[in-house]
Amino acid sequence: MATTLKLLGTPELNSNANSAMYTVPAATTGIVKQIIIANVTGAAATARLFHGVGGASYTTADAIAYDITIPPNRLLTIDAFIVLATTDVLGVYAGTASALTFRAYGSEQT
Repeated sequence: MATTLKLLGTPELNSNANSAMYTVPAATTGIVKQIIIANVTGAAATARLFHGVGGASYTTADAIAYDITIPPNRLLTIDAFIVLATTDVLGVYAGTASALTFRAYGSEQT
């Protein structure tokens, strides 16, 4: 089994809609070790994170974090150990369009 450390996802959120940040490829296990959310504006903004098992799902039942307030020009670092199976999706949402950047770091095992 090979393990590759990598940037798992970095979506561009130009609207305040749910978006897939990382979808686990076939025959792969994804492990999320760290998520960084940066507010690049001068106003507070809210963020949501989701773990959709078997595909994209953005309900409160799939929420890892829901409506977290990120202060202006600040970042939030979430250290985690989230195991995602093939076709699982790490989803994100920004309450204000273009206010937040998201990065997920971890590994893929094949």
